[in-house]
Amino acid sequence: MEFVLGREYRRAEIHAAFGGQAQSGISTPRGSTLIFVFTGQGGEKHGYRDGPQPNGVFFYSGEGQVGDQKMTAGNLALADAEVSGKTIHLFSQVRKAIVRYEGEARCIGYHSTRGPDRNETDRRIFVFEFELATGEVRSADVPDLGVREEGRQRRSRSLAELKDIALADAARPRKQPAEGSRRVYERSIAVRDYVLARANGICEGCGDAAPFLRHDGSPYLEPHHILRMADGGPDHIASVAALCPACHRCIHHGQKGHELNRRVAERIAALEAQSDAT
Repeated sequence: MEFVLGREYRRAEIHAAFGGQAQSGISTPRGSTLIFVFTGQGGEKHGYRDGPQPNGVFFYSGEGQVGDQKMTAGNLALADAEVSGKTIHLFSQVRKAIVRYEGEARCIGYHSTRGPDRNETDRRIFVFEFELATGEVRSADVPDLGVREEGRQRRSRSLAELKDIALADAARPRKQPAEGSRRVYERSIAVRDYVLARANGICEGCGDAAPFLRHDGSPYLEPHHILRMADGGPDHIASVAALCPACHRCIHHGQKGHELNRRVAERIAALEAQSDAT
């Protein structure tokens, strides 16, 4: 079954093809590397406020309708998706039993907030932060807040302009992780934009061309923090590389991942030193 951006599907057809929990907002088919996430306006009565933010990040509220949400089951699957190699696919409900495919998503972090459960009792809610692989947020129910226009403006800037913006953004104070969070709350989209532009469609690990193009025509590479932010690594252009999915997974899961990560660090240091010298 192939998912096409913007196309509508019967949710029952998705579960018939892949399995997974048919009634949950986070569906994790057994034995699969796929995670299906379903969002809709009906969640507001449970304190959920899903949707795109001005910086292009899509906020998605975790599962659990009564009491404090727990970092288990689907919530844990989303939090660990980057390390476990799972692929997240985001759908929005357009009418009963019908969902629209919004694209592949990457969970870049999460934080916790407070809100009412279905019994109007105040409780903790996990909010996951998604970066859509398309670079756009599509939803008829939530305004896009200029995300698509911002994306076009970033692509029209020169590499030098993107670098200046990234350095300025990396220098500003960042929010700290919420208590109990195992991931860093805020990452710089400006750093990501510069790193992807610096790579110019070539993996900064293996040197091969990006394996495919995104829906917007840009090469698909994944930002990689050479030293994880959770381990104290900076969100800075000198510490982030653009990698193909194979190199990215190798670093996190491969026997020679540590050696590849070291070579990537050396390559990025040389590239930035050369850039500073010109």
